[in-house]
Amino acid sequence: MTYKKQTIGIVKRKMGDQSVYQSTTFVDDDTLQFIAPAGSEWVIDIFATVTLGSSSDFKFQFTGPTYAEIIADIRVDQHGGYNYAALTCNDGITRSYDAVNNADHVFIAKLWVKFHPDYGGTFKFRWAQNTAVAEYTRVLATSTLVATRVN
Repeated sequence: MTYKKQTIGIVKRKMGDQSVYQSTTFVDDDTLQFIAPAGSEWVIDIFATVTLGSSSDFKFQFTGPTYAEIIADIRVDQHGGYNYAALTCNDGITRSYDAVNNADHVFIAKLWVKFHPDYGGTFKFRWAQNTAVAEYTRVLATSTLVATRVN
């Protein structure tokens, strides 16, 4: 039996904060995304720090190209305050989750993502306020995506 050595292929680290104000519309994170070739498989780690106002909450999702699939995923939040929404699939992978605590969050997501043999494309971390309130919700600098190709 032979084993393929795994190496870190992609590291994306936010250099500045990104914010939304009074909006439930998902935005693509300006840094935490990458392009993967067709037929590739990846283990993706996302370490995100999110700051919320006194009455806002946060939702996030992962999206990918046509026929990509999340094989496994694990999410950990420092507050343990996630209410996981059901998996939805439309154009590729889309999984949405709601963080219902009105507090700052540090969370880790680990995913194994398999891209269809005929379709490569962009894997994205997307986020928004879960309920629109007149205050800022921010994903902070130093939040990081690490993608390791496993095939």
